Amino acid sequence: MRVTAIRERPVALHGSPANAVVNFAQHTVSLVALVSDVVRDGKPVAGVAFDSIGRFAQSGILRDRMIPRVLSAAPEALLDRSGRIDAAAVLACALADEKPGGHGDRAAAAAALELACWDLNAKLGSEPAYATIARHFGRRPAPAVAVYAAGGYYYRGAAWPSCATRCAAI
Repeated sequence: MRVTAIRERPVALHGSPANAVVNFAQHTVSLVALVSDVVRDGKPVAGVAFDSIGRFAQSGILRDRMIPRVLSAAPEALLDRSGRIDAAAVLACALADEKPGGHGDRAAAAAALELACWDLNAKLGSEPAYATIARHFGRRPAPAVAVYAAGGYYYRGAAWPSCATRCAAI
């Protein structure tokens, strides 16, 4: 198996949420598709992911630096022993020659690529990504997990009780 293309597209958020500090109405995310040479139902299997909500798309970082690095790597250098995409190898390749440390936009761009790898492997295994990730790290997939749901976002034109009702429903 090999990666045949990596596509990135900035996508606007829907709904214009805001909190006390940030209005997300103009924010975008980078939607990333990692396309493989595996074909199912006449279409290439692709892993899809998006990066961090609450910032802007990292199109330039992905398009100008990270994606070219990954696509120029030897195909076998991006695979694990089983022949699937190795998310850690893709991440290391994407981050080659980047200075270590902070910079949230670079981390968000790299995370989108890494998550697309996990999604691709999950699709190839015909299971949810959480199960693929759990198995990779030697754990049994949990039947249920506790989650944190963000709340307290304001929507233009919506009354405060509407926001409180949404939060209480979580």
